[in-house]
Amino acid sequence: MVRITVGSSIAEAAYGLLRDAPRELLAEGTCGRLAGGYEYGQLNALMSGCGQQASRSSSTTS
Repeated sequence: MVRITVGSSIAEAAYGLLRDAPRELLAEGTCGRLAGGYEYGQLNALMSGCGQQASRSSSTTS
């Protein structure tokens, strides 16, 4: 077993996206920073307790 510790790195990356995405939209008029995010339905499924189903459907479509 290998233990990997990321600490707050994942949250810090998410906060960086929240900072940079609006800046990009205002400065360049593009939304490139938002690429790779969850689709609306997948996120709703995760939040409603159906996360495993959403994860499976996204891995088969990728």
